[in-house]
Amino acid sequence: MIQRFALPVLLASLAIMTSTASAADAIASGSASVTGLSYHLIDLDPNDGVAPSITFNDSYVGIAAVTSAWANNIAPVGEWVRTPGDLFTSAPASLVSSGGNVTGSYNTDSAAINTSLRGQELNAMATRFGGDGYSVTVTAASGMFYGKDEFPDYPGVLIAYNPGQSAFTLSANTALVVDGQWHVNAGLDLSQLAPGAFLDSIQANAWNAYFVNHVAAGVALALDGVDSVFAYNSVQYSQTLDGNGPGELFTQRDADQSDAPFSVQINNASASSVNGMLVLGAEADYTVSVAVPEPGTWALMGLGLVGIGAVARRGRDLA
Repeated sequence: MIQRFALPVLLASLAIMTSTASAADAIASGSASVTGLSYHLIDLDPNDGVAPSITFNDSYVGIAAVTSAWANNIAPVGEWVRTPGDLFTSAPASLVSSGGNVTGSYNTDSAAINTSLRGQELNAMATRFGGDGYSVTVTAASGMFYGKDEFPDYPGVLIAYNPGQSAFTLSANTALVVDGQWHVNAGLDLSQLAPGAFLDSIQANAWNAYFVNHVAAGVALALDGVDSVFAYNSVQYSQTLDGNGPGELFTQRDADQSDAPFSVQINNASASSVNGMLVLGAEADYTVSVAVPEPGTWALMGLGLVGIGAVARRGRDLA
């Protein structure tokens, strides 16, 4: 599937992350990875006397986890690890968030991310935000990103593509091909909800709770003056918990995964070298929104207040 796509311009080992994602007590769990990464160049004009080449410029590899809340103007909180350079030659690194709900890692041929949501986190949200409605999003990413500028309110998360910044320079009459394997896995299991502050608050106030769980792995390539190429693999689930009577949703379980190889190519058919952009990695996010389900505004909360994770799914044209 080739589509326009922007990873949010944001582990322990992959085996550890996989076991974490499938933990029995997780209400929402997600894991995504790209593995077996490699790139190669194709000479589009063997007679031009130019040897195919690529130079990585302002790229970096990193892992970021950002928690943003729509409640009482609470500022987003970010944790991250990042290193200038490219994913194909980077030294291994990992991140475990302070809350333990995000783990991530990258190596010279892989990047992976994992998120989980458990009952104690929901109870902490309910206790912290009291009688007010709220929406909390945790977004995490691991991989190779491009650019230098950051959102001031979202530490470690990069802004979209800007001309003049570049991840690499590609020689004339040369194609860049990125190959690998991606895996995504997402699940929602509301049967793990147990009595506590969270359920007490939504039932006492006749609120609805809206859960969204999304994971993706992908690659985005763009050259100055050339159409962008985006490819991704993703899974997303959502469920609404009715505070007036959760009923069968307590036993609702959804889970899916997808594995596939990928190969993404972009061509510089011009007679001169060009700068390009590269986003390559894995992303996972979940959102919990709690409010009185007012007509006309509930959909807005579910769709418009899912934090920076929504940026990854709006499919902005970055070129």
